[in-house]
Amino acid sequence: DQEENDIVETAGRVGSILVQPGDQVRQGQNLALIASPDFGQAQAETRRAQGEIAFARQNLARVKDLHENGVAATKELNAAEADYARAEAEFKRTEARLKMYGGGGDIDQSYSLKSPLGGVVVEKNINPGQELRPDQMVANAPALFVITNPASLWVLLDAAEKDLPSLAVGSNLSVHVPVYPNDVFKAKIATISDF
Repeated sequence: DQEENDIVETAGRVGSILVQPGDQVRQGQNLALIASPDFGQAQAETRRAQGEIAFARQNLARVKDLHENGVAATKELNAAEADYARAEAEFKRTEARLKMYGGGGDIDQSYSLKSPLGGVVVEKNINPGQELRPDQMVANAPALFVITNPASLWVLLDAAEKDLPSLAVGSNLSVHVPVYPNDVFKAKIATISDF
């Protein structure tokens, strides 16, 4: 049974929930939309940086042309190159920050919480209007969504001490469960606890 805790990268308020328990989801599918001023700021900074790098690129081309024709001084060319380098660095920084959030074209402050894996939504611990913050996502807090892929299940076994010598990581097992009395499930030991 694979499950994945959600990682909320930004603070915001839950706007809409797009899936419910029992729904099939694909990896990368939107689970919820979060209204996030932080995300909106990242979008706006990236848009501003795009404008600044375009202006710096045009200015550099203009000053290069003037310098080649003896109208602009080398000092002006150096300043235009430095401005372009600063604009390029700022654009890369803002673009990387926006990419960390998962991208976003329009400045809409709408952060999409995406599924990290494909499977079935088995649990939803999120409500419209709920405030979310990265510092709330602690190890013992319930996941916003629990998504499972039932194609691969985990079994937790308690073994008696006398059986331990016959168990080893990588060993094959046949598992019988009361719910499916006529079925045999093939399994492989993935890990053995120290206690």
